[in-house]
Amino acid sequence: MYLRYIAIQLQLEKWQKSWQGFITFDEQKAFLAGILHDCAKYTQKKELLAYAKSHGIPIDAIQEKQPGLLHGAVASNIAKTEFDIDDEEILHAIEVHSTGSKKCLCSIKFCM
Repeated sequence: MYLRYIAIQLQLEKWQKSWQGFITFDEQKAFLAGILHDCAKYTQKKELLAYAKSHGIPIDAIQEKQPGLLHGAVASNIAKTEFDIDDEEILHAIEVHSTGSKKCLCSIKFCM
């Protein structure tokens, strides 16, 4: 986890320098989203489906067949319930980091 922390911090610093004047982002929010976005990535497929169903996370036909796509929504719920993250921008970025969204702010999505 510590190496992941360092890698995300270094990437944020690199992006901040590269995109200065073009894109701005809240470094704290981007860091939190970056750290937590894959906290459910290595969860078994059956467990992702069970977690989503038991926590009221909507599951579409594609996610039913490819439960790995649920890891973002599950991670967002874990961030909210277990890590007390209540910022909707962070939670949304975590939720859609691998599936995308029209309303996702690119400033945070870049950190995924």
